[in-house]
Amino acid sequence: MIFIYSENRKGTWFGVAFDEKLKIWASAFSVKGKRSLLSLILSCLPFNVTFTTDVGGKQLEFARNVINVLGASYNGKCVKKDFNLALANLPKFTQSVLKIILKVPPGYVTTYSNIAKVLGKKRSIRAVANSVASNPFLLLIPCHRVIRSNGKIGGYMLGEEIKQSILRKELEGSRRKRLKLAH
Repeated sequence: MIFIYSENRKGTWFGVAFDEKLKIWASAFSVKGKRSLLSLILSCLPFNVTFTTDVGGKQLEFARNVINVLGASYNGKCVKKDFNLALANLPKFTQSVLKIILKVPPGYVTTYSNIAKVLGKKRSIRAVANSVASNPFLLLIPCHRVIRSNGKIGGYMLGEEIKQSILRKELEGSRRKRLKLAH
Protein backbone atom coordinates (compact mmCIF):
# COMPACT_ATOMS: atom_id res chain seq x y z
CA MET A 1 0.00 0.00 0.00
CA ILE A 2 1.28 3.43 -0.96
CA PHE A 3 0.14 6.46 1.00
CA ILE A 4 -0.14 9.77 -0.82
CA TYR A 5 -0.21 12.98 1.18
CA SER A 6 -0.35 16.54 -0.10
CA GLU A 7 -0.51 20.00 1.41
CA ASN A 8 -0.82 23.55 0.11
CA ARG A 9 1.80 25.94 1.47
CA LYS A 10 1.34 29.57 0.39
CA GLY A 11 0.00 28.66 -3.05
CA THR A 12 2.42 25.81 -3.77
CA TRP A 13 1.28 22.21 -3.44
CA PHE A 14 3.75 19.69 -2.00
CA GLY A 15 3.23 15.96 -1.96
CA VAL A 16 4.83 12.65 -1.07
CA ALA A 17 4.10 8.99 -1.79
CA PHE A 18 5.44 6.44 0.70
CA ASP A 19 4.82 2.90 1.90
CA GLU A 20 4.09 1.26 5.28
CA LYS A 21 7.84 1.15 6.06
CA LEU A 22 8.04 4.93 5.45
CA LYS A 23 10.09 4.46 2.30
CA ILE A 24 9.48 7.34 -0.11
CA TRP A 25 8.48 6.37 -3.65
CA ALA A 26 7.95 9.90 -4.98
CA SER A 27 7.96 13.53 -3.95
CA ALA A 28 6.79 16.51 -5.96
CA PHE A 29 5.49 20.05 -5.88
CA SER A 30 3.33 22.15 -8.15
CA VAL A 31 2.34 25.79 -8.50
CA LYS A 32 -0.47 24.71 -10.84
CA GLY A 33 -2.67 23.08 -8.22
CA LYS A 34 -3.39 19.83 -6.44
CA ARG A 35 -4.50 17.96 -9.55
CA SER A 36 -1.19 18.73 -11.27
CA LEU A 37 0.72 17.62 -8.16
CA LEU A 38 -1.15 14.32 -7.90
CA SER A 39 -0.61 13.69 -11.59
CA LEU A 40 3.16 14.14 -11.10
CA ILE A 41 3.22 11.77 -8.13
CA LEU A 42 1.09 9.11 -9.80
CA SER A 43 3.29 9.20 -12.91
CA CYS A 44 6.22 8.07 -10.71
CA LEU A 45 4.45 5.07 -9.18
CA PRO A 46 4.33 1.55 -10.64
CA PHE A 47 1.08 0.72 -12.44
CA ASN A 48 0.23 -2.26 -10.22
CA VAL A 49 0.48 -0.51 -6.84
CA THR A 50 -2.47 0.13 -4.53
CA PHE A 51 -2.57 3.62 -3.04
CA THR A 52 -4.65 5.69 -0.65
CA THR A 53 -4.86 9.30 0.46
CA ASP A 54 -6.18 8.17 3.86
CA VAL A 55 -3.16 9.09 5.99
CA GLY A 56 -3.20 9.18 9.78
CA GLY A 57 -1.17 8.51 12.93
CA LYS A 58 2.49 7.67 12.38
CA GLN A 59 2.09 8.04 8.61
CA LEU A 60 0.63 11.55 8.96
CA GLU A 61 3.48 12.67 11.21
CA PHE A 62 6.02 11.30 8.73
CA ALA A 63 4.24 12.87 5.74
CA ARG A 64 4.13 16.29 7.39
CA ASN A 65 7.84 16.05 8.19
CA VAL A 66 8.59 15.32 4.52
CA ILE A 67 6.35 18.21 3.42
CA ASN A 68 8.23 20.52 5.82
CA VAL A 69 11.53 19.47 4.24
CA LEU A 70 10.13 19.90 0.71
CA GLY A 71 8.82 23.37 1.56
CA ALA A 72 12.11 24.43 3.14
CA SER A 73 14.08 23.07 0.16
CA TYR A 74 11.78 24.87 -2.28
CA ASN A 75 12.45 28.10 -0.39
CA GLY A 76 16.24 27.67 -0.60
CA LYS A 77 16.86 26.54 2.96
CA CYS A 78 19.53 23.93 3.61
CA VAL A 79 17.80 21.12 5.51
CA LYS A 80 18.83 17.60 6.39
CA LYS A 81 17.12 15.10 4.11
CA ASP A 82 17.62 11.78 5.82
CA PHE A 83 14.83 9.75 4.26
CA ASN A 84 14.70 6.21 2.95
CA LEU A 85 14.12 6.56 -0.81
CA ALA A 86 12.85 3.73 -3.03
CA LEU A 87 15.88 3.96 -5.32
CA ALA A 88 16.00 0.18 -5.85
CA ASN A 89 12.89 0.46 -8.04
CA LEU A 90 14.84 2.54 -10.57
CA PRO A 91 17.29 1.34 -13.25
CA LYS A 92 20.85 0.92 -11.92
CA PHE A 93 22.20 3.71 -14.15
CA THR A 94 19.54 6.13 -12.88
CA GLN A 95 20.34 5.14 -9.29
CA SER A 96 24.01 5.98 -9.91
CA VAL A 97 23.15 9.36 -11.44
CA LEU A 98 20.79 10.31 -8.61
CA LYS A 99 23.31 9.29 -5.94
CA ILE A 100 25.86 11.66 -7.50
CA ILE A 101 23.31 14.50 -7.56
CA LEU A 102 22.73 14.00 -3.82
CA LYS A 103 26.32 15.14 -3.26
CA VAL A 104 25.82 18.56 -4.91
CA PRO A 105 25.35 21.07 -2.06
CA PRO A 106 22.83 23.92 -2.04
CA GLY A 107 24.17 27.01 -3.81
CA TYR A 108 26.18 24.92 -6.27
CA VAL A 109 25.47 23.28 -9.60
CA THR A 110 27.00 20.55 -11.74
CA THR A 111 26.56 19.60 -15.38
CA TYR A 112 25.20 16.56 -17.17
CA SER A 113 28.66 16.04 -18.69
CA ASN A 114 30.36 16.21 -15.26
CA ILE A 115 28.06 13.49 -13.97
CA ALA A 116 28.83 11.35 -17.03
CA LYS A 117 32.58 11.81 -16.36
CA VAL A 118 32.20 10.85 -12.69
CA LEU A 119 30.41 7.69 -13.81
CA GLY A 120 33.28 6.93 -16.18
CA LYS A 121 30.94 7.21 -19.17
CA LYS A 122 31.93 10.48 -20.85
CA ARG A 123 29.73 9.80 -23.89
CA SER A 124 26.59 9.09 -21.87
CA ILE A 125 25.50 12.71 -21.44
CA ARG A 126 22.07 12.12 -22.98
CA ALA A 127 21.52 9.04 -20.78
CA VAL A 128 22.47 11.13 -17.74
CA ALA A 129 20.01 13.85 -18.82
CA ASN A 130 17.25 11.25 -19.23
CA SER A 131 17.98 9.86 -15.75
CA VAL A 132 17.91 13.35 -14.25
CA ALA A 133 14.60 14.05 -16.02
CA SER A 134 13.07 10.85 -14.60
CA ASN A 135 13.92 11.72 -10.97
CA PRO A 136 10.84 10.77 -8.91
CA PHE A 137 12.16 12.54 -5.81
CA LEU A 138 11.83 16.24 -6.67
CA LEU A 139 13.63 18.45 -4.14
CA LEU A 140 14.75 15.43 -2.07
CA ILE A 141 17.21 14.61 -4.84
CA PRO A 142 18.06 18.07 -6.19
CA CYS A 143 17.98 17.46 -9.94
CA HIS A 144 17.43 21.21 -10.34
CA ARG A 145 21.16 21.60 -9.53
CA VAL A 146 22.14 20.01 -12.85
CA ILE A 147 22.66 22.41 -15.75
CA ARG A 148 24.09 22.31 -19.27
CA SER A 149 27.85 22.53 -19.78
CA ASN A 150 27.39 25.83 -21.66
CA GLY A 151 26.03 27.38 -18.45
CA LYS A 152 22.41 27.47 -19.62
CA ILE A 153 19.82 26.36 -17.13
CA GLY A 154 18.59 23.31 -19.08
CA GLY A 155 15.22 21.68 -18.82
CA TYR A 156 13.15 20.97 -15.74
CA MET A 157 9.97 18.95 -15.35
CA LEU A 158 8.14 21.98 -13.94
CA GLY A 159 9.70 24.57 -16.23
CA GLU A 160 12.96 26.47 -16.49
CA GLU A 161 11.61 29.50 -14.59
CA ILE A 162 10.88 27.36 -11.53
CA LYS A 163 14.30 25.70 -11.77
CA GLN A 164 15.99 29.09 -11.94
CA SER A 165 13.92 30.37 -9.01
CA ILE A 166 14.90 27.43 -6.78
CA LEU A 167 18.57 27.81 -7.71
CA ARG A 168 18.43 31.54 -6.93
CA LYS A 169 16.82 30.90 -3.52
CA GLU A 170 19.43 28.24 -2.71
CA LEU A 171 22.27 30.55 -3.69
CA GLU A 172 20.89 33.33 -1.48
CA GLY A 173 20.38 30.88 1.40
CA SER A 174 23.89 29.46 1.12
CA ARG A 175 25.38 32.97 1.00
CA ARG A 176 23.53 33.92 4.19
CA LYS A 177 24.74 30.74 5.84
CA ARG A 178 28.35 31.44 4.82
CA LEU A 179 28.09 35.01 6.15
CA LYS A 180 26.82 33.73 9.51
CA LEU A 181 29.78 31.33 9.71
CA ALA A 182 32.21 34.20 8.99
CA HIS A 183 30.98 36.26 11.98
